Amino acid sequence: MVSRFWRIRRRSLPQALFASSLGLSGPFVLACAPFGETPEEPVVSTAPLSAQEILDRYVQAVGGEQALRAIHQRTEEAELLFKAQEGCEEGDSSCLAKDTPGQFMLFSSNDGRMFRSTVIGEQIVQAGFDGKTGWQYQVEPPLLILEEGVGQNRAAEEAVLHWYFGLKTRGIEPKIQEPRTEEASGNLLDGLAWNTSDKSLPTRVLWFDRSTGLLHEETEKDEVSGAIERRFFSDYRKVDGVLVPHNIRKVQAMAGRKAEVQHSVIAVHHRPIDSEKFSLPTLPTPEPVGDERLAHFEAAQAARAVSPDDPTVVIDLARAAFTAAHFDAAAAAAEATLKLDPKDAEALWIVGQVQLLKGHLDLATKALQKAEKLGLREDQAARQQAWIQLRKRDWKAAGTLLSSAANFAKPAPKDEGAKVVIGTLAAMGERYSAFEGEPLVRSLKTCEVRVPMTIAAGAMMIEVTAENEKLRLLLDTTAPDIILGDRLAKSLVVATDAHAPLLFGGPFYPRGQIDQVEIGALSIKNVPATIFNEQDMATTTGGLGIDGVLGIAVLAPYQITFDLRNEALILVKNERRCKSELAAHRQGPALPFWIHETHNIYVMAEMNGAEGIYQLNSGMRGADLTANELAYAHAGIGAPPMRRQQVPMVTVNKLRLGAHESTDLVGVYGYSTQLATLDGFRLDGMIGMGTFASGSVTLDFDEQRIYQVSAQQSPTPTPLP
Repeated sequence: MVSRFWRIRRRSLPQALFASSLGLSGPFVLACAPFGETPEEPVVSTAPLSAQEILDRYVQAVGGEQALRAIHQRTEEAELLFKAQEGCEEGDSSCLAKDTPGQFMLFSSNDGRMFRSTVIGEQIVQAGFDGKTGWQYQVEPPLLILEEGVGQNRAAEEAVLHWYFGLKTRGIEPKIQEPRTEEASGNLLDGLAWNTSDKSLPTRVLWFDRSTGLLHEETEKDEVSGAIERRFFSDYRKVDGVLVPHNIRKVQAMAGRKAEVQHSVIAVHHRPIDSEKFSLPTLPTPEPVGDERLAHFEAAQAARAVSPDDPTVVIDLARAAFTAAHFDAAAAAAEATLKLDPKDAEALWIVGQVQLLKGHLDLATKALQKAEKLGLREDQAARQQAWIQLRKRDWKAAGTLLSSAANFAKPAPKDEGAKVVIGTLAAMGERYSAFEGEPLVRSLKTCEVRVPMTIAAGAMMIEVTAENEKLRLLLDTTAPDIILGDRLAKSLVVATDAHAPLLFGGPFYPRGQIDQVEIGALSIKNVPATIFNEQDMATTTGGLGIDGVLGIAVLAPYQITFDLRNEALILVKNERRCKSELAAHRQGPALPFWIHETHNIYVMAEMNGAEGIYQLNSGMRGADLTANELAYAHAGIGAPPMRRQQVPMVTVNKLRLGAHESTDLVGVYGYSTQLATLDGFRLDGMIGMGTFASGSVTLDFDEQRIYQVSAQQSPTPTPLP
């Protein structure tokens, strides 16, 4: 599928506690509210007549305007206690099972700058506002988020030291609320709704003790998440002539779960603060991280050299090689295992998997059938046999096998991931069983067809005809079918025969078929189609002005050449009579590729010298590649500064694909999270066509090789008709 790049993940802390620990819940608690001894005498006991009167009482209660304005900066140090939450299940990282201590530091100034640091266990999280930019920083692993929009406005407000002055210039119009009685003490509380001109900021109400004038409680509701947080202030003590609360209790409720944090101030002073304290942090340059999968593979090779006839050692090598995506080594070690122990089902499974990845379907079938007789799980065997039948275009058989794989599977009660896989297999089985006729019946009188191709923002598009209607489709190696929006599907009379996801764990979409599609002189009957709603279709096509997506499985039996220099798509039949046309495009360095499951193409690449296996995504645009964080770490690339509303990008100095090397590529960070395929071999990310040679790229499905020819080497093509 066309990649949709953005995902920023918070780590380690439960969500509710993360917000509390950072002080993201409001400016008054951690940044600018004086913290928890009551005034020597009550300020007043009569009801206030206005919002300003409530604020004036507060200013007077904590020390008066003159004393407050004499304070230009504040440093606070506090101890935190994150209280254990009820109902935590084992393994739930979003729930705190036991009380957890922490430390907190706050530096703020009256010119609107702020820095805070929270330490919880081994994790250090910082945030600040330097007068222009708000930011959050996680120390290990390094992660810097630059605020904008709502986050930026909130950071600026949090940085205000004297939050009770200058309201009009900050767009704040407090509104007096009906007084209420405090639950525990019975004291009267006077309320202020903290209305801001920025309606995106959370709804907030401040409650002041009428007998003292001091801030007692603050309530905030986030309209987006529904989270409600209450903060209670007590233990006011005098510091440099003004009262500061030294005890703050925060209680947050969200999605039926409660989180509580106890904040105890241990030191406050108003001495000058070094301006460097408010500066944006600089991300460190990371060193490359070792690859444990390759290390295991190398250790297994060494062990095999010492004990070449020990079947447990040899199968461990096969297993380690397969996990590291060294498929030839995996197959060789598995074959060696079978010579030592012919009844090793795992060795047969590895042999069958490698043969399937290489496109040797009969050899894969033979190995997997033997493995099943020797104890390979029925669901595993049925799933692999289904991929073989799909490659042979026997969709009825594939549908039966996929349904069997779902029925045979027996997931653990709490294994939600396995349940998702089973649901997907069942839906796919229903989808392929419902397909009418023989799929993808191709007709081309000549050996070769050549059609114009448009390239825009790294994406490649061609024009096809379906039901006598011209369609402009994006070529995408990660999509199996043609993908259309529901309006266009309706006009083409594409009937829905089932619902199934495109990817494991993905959303379910209506699936159907188009009677006939024409690509130049090539005619294809019974073409599978996936139907998106218009919103998903707009996101997928990304404003390219196209009608849909043409998946690679529709064209896969043909040799496919993307002539990038001359903007043409060339399709050649894999037939003996067409050997000269096939040979004409088998030029330049060859790179092996593997096909996993129905159609996914994988290649080995080296990013800054670190090897990995990547899925080919010809629909990628706006970037050359994306990798998971572990793959970037192996290449010595860390997280870039991130903005919440922008896709985070990194620079990849070098990427080698076989003999071809590209430099200064743009990679998306934080989008890819998958570390392995369902069958257990590594997966490091996706690469687009911008990583290949600039002249032409040929996908040869007969040889399962990619041929790359640079623009300088590309021959002059035959003119397009």
